[in-house]
Amino acid sequence: MKLKSVIYLMILIIISCGEKQTDSKKDVSELSIANFDWLIGRWQRTNEGAGKETFEQWNKNSESEYVGMGCTLQGVDTIFKEDIQLIKSKNEWQFVVLQKNASSPTIFSLSKMDANSFICENAENDFPKKIQYTSSGDKMIAIISGGGKEIPFEFERISGK
Repeated sequence: MKLKSVIYLMILIIISCGEKQTDSKKDVSELSIANFDWLIGRWQRTNEGAGKETFEQWNKNSESEYVGMGCTLQGVDTIFKEDIQLIKSKNEWQFVVLQKNASSPTIFSLSKMDANSFICENAENDFPKKIQYTSSGDKMIAIISGGGKEIPFEFERISGK
């Protein structure tokens, strides 16, 4: 009788260990089939400081590459510019940021995502350490954070998709 109980207990443990994730976020191993099409278009920041305008523009080059550009204007002057990419390399997605005067890009690894959001992280970067994008229709929020600091960028789609 004890042998049957032990076998039953082992089967129960094996089954419970093999249960699927119920979390709506996908783990990193499932991210190779990611779709970021909701990013496509031109976005304008709605919570920008007075006298400035900030934009992001995203295009899809292929199933494994999305290319973007972010800039802030003050009047007719560009006071900030960065090139951004979401690229799939070796079955992993990376968020790549190259600022106007930087000599090399900063790379963040995709750690979580669902149908309308994703998180990328780089613990070695001074700031930000985490970049999070969330979309709801024609609204998008990008939050950069790290070291106890958090900056939200609220956007509204102005063209595309």
